[in-house]
Amino acid sequence: MTLSASRACLLLQELLNSLLESRLCAQVPVKSNVLGEQNPLSPAFAHIREHYAELITVNELARICHLSKYYFVHLFKEFCGESPYQYLSRYRIDVAKHLLADKNIPLHHVAAMVGYPTYTNFLMQFKKYVNAPPHCSERTLPVRRKSVCLQMIGKPRFV
Repeated sequence: MTLSASRACLLLQELLNSLLESRLCAQVPVKSNVLGEQNPLSPAFAHIREHYAELITVNELARICHLSKYYFVHLFKEFCGESPYQYLSRYRIDVAKHLLADKNIPLHHVAAMVGYPTYTNFLMQFKKYVNAPPHCSERTLPVRRKSVCLQMIGKPRFV
């Protein structure tokens, strides 16, 4: 019994999501801060991890965290050192780098699988974050192991 190409892509995407979640889950900043309170941004990170291929708005992330849009953006930038949009873009590119290891997946399918509506947009973002086009000769690029920001004793940093 053969699978259709779209069904195979969906199964591949589910498998990739599971693998990425197992690798990145421990890196998502869900630890308690110094006062023992849970990070108020944890729901946003979880939502991004689960829905990165969909359209995600700042309003939606702020609502999930029960924060105003402006306070959410301020807190996110303070915590991660980048905007929610930049974080989402970088996360999508990290996922795309994993997908690019499979040379049977066309580049425009990789772009769609990680949430970019056009290949041009994907290409620009990929070049911005990786400094190389996704169609480089080997199509194997190093993936940042720990690309999620963590908060250590009240000071945001990247690990």
